[in-house]
Amino acid sequence: MLEAIVRVWVGIVGLTALFTSMQCFIDSSFLAERIYTLEKDAVNPAFGRLFGTWTCLAGVVRILWALFTRSKPLYLATLFSFVLALVYFLAEFLIFKTAALTVGVISPLIVAGGSTILMIVAFPGIFHSRDPSEGLQLKKH
Repeated sequence: MLEAIVRVWVGIVGLTALFTSMQCFIDSSFLAERIYTLEKDAVNPAFGRLFGTWTCLAGVVRILWALFTRSKPLYLATLFSFVLALVYFLAEFLIFKTAALTVGVISPLIVAGGSTILMIVAFPGIFHSRDPSEGLQLKKH
């Protein structure tokens, strides 16, 4: 049951990341308005494309795991993508002082933090009762 919940959640978060990355390529000004509210001048089109590329990669990794849940390497890469996002947004707020605690920062902190916890809690149930070699092969139908 928990595996299905995590799978759907991670898939939705991955699709949301793809949508956000498209926004970054179309008009990156929303990054200054929603996330980097304390350093709006730091956001330019090149930064928007870089942020969009990073977000797209994270979204693709998450969607791939949602499709291939038995892959331990994809699971770990997905988990790391959430940890990385959590550390990144915390650093922008606490260390670099480029972001204030607005909805645009609180939302990714909640999603990344909650997803990290969910994936850590779900790990034993997803992988401990399986043959270790299953994660290396695609499921045959």
